[in-house]
Amino acid sequence: MKRVIYLIAMMFLALNLSSCGGNEENLSGDSYVRVTIGDDTWEATNYTSVLSHITNLEGQRYDITAYNENYKIVLAVAESRMSDCVTVKEYTRAGPNLDEALIWFYYGLGNNSYANVHNDKQDVFDDLEESDVVIRITSCSGGKISGEFSGTFYNGTALPGIEVPEQVVISGEFKNLPFTKQEIIR
Repeated sequence: MKRVIYLIAMMFLALNLSSCGGNEENLSGDSYVRVTIGDDTWEATNYTSVLSHITNLEGQRYDITAYNENYKIVLAVAESRMSDCVTVKEYTRAGPNLDEALIWFYYGLGNNSYANVHNDKQDVFDDLEESDVVIRITSCSGGKISGEFSGTFYNGTALPGIEVPEQVVISGEFKNLPFTKQEIIR
């Protein structure tokens, strides 16, 4: 149990590292991230994509941060094994076998600033409430990854000057994203 909690904690910590570190790339050609947030569909212009091996836990985490001037979305999956890629399968918010999926999305505020106001549960303090966040890895080979994601999110905070809905459904697809690999020893 301690190992699971540590792996999840590492996942949260590394999100900041993966969005700031790694190789930032412009999306082009057959690589893309397309997202529908409520009624608004957008395509990311930049991204980072990193597979991290957490060697002392014998686990790995895969992170995507994709954004344009209006939105940023962060996807993460973790599993309790290490390989050249993540397993092709469906990951959920509280998945079996220590697998985990997380999605965060942010509204653009201008000047490369973003704000997150939504939660994937109506009551973030209710441990029994389930999230419907899903990330499906559909292919992963040759240093590229593809998949789909979805989830329902609820407004948790009001932002001055930004009108956001009380509930929003997100869905999207990422295709042929090259990723870098890194080793983390904790």
